[in-house]
Amino acid sequence: MTRVGTFAQQQLLMYHTMRTQERLFDGSIQLASGQKSQSYAGISQDVTRLIAVETAQARATQYQRNVQIAQRRIDLTDTNLNGIEQIARQLRGFLEDSADQPAGNYTNLLTFVRNARALVIDHLNARDGDRYLMSGNRVDQPTVNTDPSV
Repeated sequence: MTRVGTFAQQQLLMYHTMRTQERLFDGSIQLASGQKSQSYAGISQDVTRLIAVETAQARATQYQRNVQIAQRRIDLTDTNLNGIEQIARQLRGFLEDSADQPAGNYTNLLTFVRNARALVIDHLNARDGDRYLMSGNRVDQPTVNTDPSV
């Protein structure tokens, strides 16, 4: 039995045969070389995907850094607030003790208050690098300014 075909059918058959051989050849080269393609055109879709993944990774890394910075600042602020709380508790203890003492014996209380004031100011003016932690939006200015000229 003979098959009769047109020129167009012959061309289509040849195209599909050649395309199959080309894919087989590309697969053999990939297997032998370990590379996906021998030209940049063969990896253009993968490059786009790679750039998207790298961008997402960079964003995630920056997000992680921001979280670490925020956590460090929260920890520093918490430590300083705990220091202020301790000073307030000690002052309360001094005041309770001084209520039981004679009226003229306030030198210890006065010394403690002066030292406590300086410590509280240090806690309020705590810094993380070049930023003041407790100064709100004005991170470049100290929270408490003891300069009398201001």
